[in-house]
Amino acid sequence: MISCSIVVVMSCLEVTYLIQYITFQGSKGAIRDEPLLQLTVPTMFVQGTKDGLCSLESLEAVMKKMKAVSRLHVVENGDHSMKIAKKNLELAGISQEEAEQSAVQAIAMFVSQTVGAM
Repeated sequence: MISCSIVVVMSCLEVTYLIQYITFQGSKGAIRDEPLLQLTVPTMFVQGTKDGLCSLESLEAVMKKMKAVSRLHVVENGDHSMKIAKKNLELAGISQEEAEQSAVQAIAMFVSQTVGAM
């Protein structure tokens, strides 16, 4: 099963955070991306590169098919919960908090740009 963890959906000036698990691929390989393909509001995904439940390739393929404007912020070495292994944090010279702050800043920029465009 492949899922993605965070979807930020904006509707006018109200921001709704949908922290949910959206299944793209079932155990028989069927792609179930219809809920995302039906979205018409700007959508942002925050995805870890080591997410065992949703590959970036799967998410990017779905994003290309979406009607809604979508953006992706990648958390390098982040797992499904955006947690980065200590050794990877040390190699990158960052802390978990800094990686999370980067994601928050990307979300804030997305919200600001989206609201500004309305």
